[in-house]
Amino acid sequence: MPQLDFNFYCAQIFWLLVSFGLLFVAMKFWLLPPLIEIIHKREEKIKHILRQADKLSAQAQRIEKEYQHYVDESTSYCVRVLQTARDEIEDDKEKLEKDLLAELKTDTQNAQKDLAEEKKAVYSKLEVITYNFIQIFLKVCYAIKPNATLLKKEVSVRMKGDENV
Repeated sequence: MPQLDFNFYCAQIFWLLVSFGLLFVAMKFWLLPPLIEIIHKREEKIKHILRQADKLSAQAQRIEKEYQHYVDESTSYCVRVLQTARDEIEDDKEKLEKDLLAELKTDTQNAQKDLAEEKKAVYSKLEVITYNFIQIFLKVCYAIKPNATLLKKEVSVRMKGDENV
C-alpha cells in the first residue's frame, strides 16, 4: 500500500510537529496571554460589579426602609390630623346644635309673645266689632237701645272666656 510508505509519513509527521510546535508556542506566548488577561479583567470587572450591586442593593433596602418609615409616619400623622378634624367638627357640631336650639327656643318664645299680642289685638278689635254688631242688631231687629256699659261688660266677659280656646 502506497499510503503507508514510512518515508512519506516521516516528512509529513516532522512538518506536522514543527507546525503544531510553532502554533503552540505562538498560542502560548502571543495569543493566550492577552486572552487570559482579558478573562481575568472580565472576572475582576464582574466581581466589582457584583460588589457594587450588593452595595446598591443594601442601599436600596435601606432607602426602602426609610421610605416605608416616612410613609408610616405620614399615614399616622394624617390619621391624627383627620381624627383631630373629626373631633373639632363634632365639637363644633354639638356647639352649633346647642346654639341653634337656644336660638330656636328664643325665636319660639318671641313668636309666642308676638302671637299673644296679635291675639289680644284681634280680640280687642273683635270685641269692638261684636259690640257694634250687637248694638246695631238690637236697634234694627228689636228697636231697642241697650245699655252701653252693660253691653260692653257682657261682650268683654264672653270674649275673655273664648280667649282660652
